[in-house]
Amino acid sequence: MKALRLTLLLLLSLSMVTMSQAQTRKGSAKKALSYLEAQDYAMAEEEIDAAVAYELEKLKKKGKPEVVKTKTLRAQAQVYAGLAGREDISEEEVEKYIGKTIAVYDQIKAQEEEGSKTYEEIFNSEAPSNLMKMQRSEYDQFYDIFWNRGVPAWEGQDYEMAYDNFEKAYRIKGDTLTGKLAFYSAAFVHDEKESEETEKNLVAIIEELKKTPYDTSDVQLYLQHVRVVAKKAEPFEEVISDNAYELNPSKRQIKPLEEKYKTAKDRADANKRYKSSSAQARYRKYNKQATQYKKELDELTAKVAKMESDNAEARAEANKIYEECLVIVKEGAEKYPDNEVLSSQLITYYAKLDRLDDAVASIEAQLEKNPNDERLNFNLAVLYDQMSDKAEDEAAKKEYYDKAVAQYNRLLEVSPEHVDGMFNLGALYYNSARKINSKKEDLPRTATGSFKDAKKAKAYEAQINDLATKAEEVAKKVVELDADNSRNWNLLAQIYSLQKKYDDAEAAMKKADALN
Repeated sequence: MKALRLTLLLLLSLSMVTMSQAQTRKGSAKKALSYLEAQDYAMAEEEIDAAVAYELEKLKKKGKPEVVKTKTLRAQAQVYAGLAGREDISEEEVEKYIGKTIAVYDQIKAQEEEGSKTYEEIFNSEAPSNLMKMQRSEYDQFYDIFWNRGVPAWEGQDYEMAYDNFEKAYRIKGDTLTGKLAFYSAAFVHDEKESEETEKNLVAIIEELKKTPYDTSDVQLYLQHVRVVAKKAEPFEEVISDNAYELNPSKRQIKPLEEKYKTAKDRADANKRYKSSSAQARYRKYNKQATQYKKELDELTAKVAKMESDNAEARAEANKIYEECLVIVKEGAEKYPDNEVLSSQLITYYAKLDRLDDAVASIEAQLEKNPNDERLNFNLAVLYDQMSDKAEDEAAKKEYYDKAVAQYNRLLEVSPEHVDGMFNLGALYYNSARKINSKKEDLPRTATGSFKDAKKAKAYEAQINDLATKAEEVAKKVVELDADNSRNWNLLAQIYSLQKKYDDAEAAMKKADALN
């Protein structure tokens, strides 16, 4: 009996141990936050989950509503947010912890009265206590984890990473216009996420934000809006760009083909009236050639006409879009007249619409305020350069050429080592010399090859030498400043070639080839 009693007592003792071990461990929210601060994420999660489970078990035993204290839930949300923000875990785990964090905050919202001090501290950055500490609310800090990763990714043009983070931020806090703007902006430039719906939502958000009193981010609204609209022009610009590879070479083939056709036809016609078998054989030969040349000429002319027609249609459609862009940029520039990017965009769209006089007027107005602005001085020189190329009247060409030269030199006063400006000036001198050289080569010659108008040829030669010398001087400075750019050596090689300095030209070309 005594042995049996001892056995029963032992069994009872073991049973009590088992029951004790079955009870939930008493976790600590305070300890969990300490683990979180020490970046011991596994212990932080284990500790806070134990704390929540312990509270629930106690409430259940007492028959009370199973509502965990907000203080404990607040710590749990912070731990989960910390886990969601880790960069060394899988995407699936990030998604899991974002969901768990949002669920805990939703639970707090459900049990805390809106407007209470605790509720405001957690969800409202403008709560008095948060303002005194100059900190954002806890929920905003959770949102900021992903927002603050998305912004530098966007600025670094890593749009996929920007989208991934803005999408998470948007899921956490989808009621803010800035969050929506960032999310749809990133989706718009993401190849796989872009859609008409994305564009529609983005434009709607931009228009809504424009009506809202905002800070300096308003500038970005105009820039983003114009970016959305300008993207519509890309298919039309692609048409023009694709045709550019064939159009000019094809146009250059027309005249030689016309001459071949005319020569063959004239020879055929000359032999047609003779009845001899040899003349008729020559007629058939040249007539066949003329027929073939005419066929090729008709096909080539039709091809060029089609490409020019396609280009005209594409340009018209693109210009409609650029007009819309110009309206947006003008509105932004009027609101923020000192913003350099908007001012630059204004010039860009004037230029795209071939409104070069308006572009020049815009730059000149800005230069009155900032006469030594490097960017403005460069842009004005480029515009004059373009206007000289496009002018059909020789007097206008000369006027804009002189303005371009003067403006490039003005730029180099402001910025003596402006490589692009220096390169353009050298190219301007060289191209002008080359055009005069073409005029000289087109002068009539005698049977011995000398120019009939020797005086005019000599005058042309003097102009060529003067311009080539200026071009050489500038190009040498360019390669000194930027010796690793093949375009600079190419320019110098072409200048040397024009000057008949063939050894120097070959050496410069070798350096250019080595850099390609």
